[in-house]
Amino acid sequence: AKTKTPTPPLFDMLATRAVENVREFDRQSVSNTVWAYATLDVCHEELFAVFGKYTVESQLWRNFSPQMASNLLWAYAKVQITITVLFDAFAEYIALHAEEFDTQNISNCAWAYANAQLPSKGVFDTLWQRSRGRLDTFRLDELCGLLWAYAKAKVCESPIFEEAIQLLL
Repeated sequence: AKTKTPTPPLFDMLATRAVENVREFDRQSVSNTVWAYATLDVCHEELFAVFGKYTVESQLWRNFSPQMASNLLWAYAKVQITITVLFDAFAEYIALHAEEFDTQNISNCAWAYANAQLPSKGVFDTLWQRSRGRLDTFRLDELCGLLWAYAKAKVCESPIFEEAIQLLL
């Protein structure tokens, strides 16, 4: 996990309460909480571990929206906490719900799997299928993030690069 400075006391206190009451958290609260900690660069390992375990064991991940899923995956990857069973569960989620993903969800998920060093071919193939023919609808930051993720994950045989080159010519 990412090591920076110790968790600020307020965030430590909030994390302790959240961990104690994790069963009261719904899908939105789980996603928003880990996203908020990651956005602020606060890596509270117990919070991320307990929330990851809860999300998988309770099957809560099955009811996430694409935005909640991509935000949660992004958060774990940003603080460099890789819980394989969590990423595996969301690989299944992506396979089942890719048609609902917008360009930001696609880019964030690809970035998360690449940054977590989990180059799931299935995930990248599914995200490519959803992206195919619509790379021109991605914002520049989303497109750059997506291409970075495919390169980082060493999914270089993907036709995504050919389509991106044609788009940029």
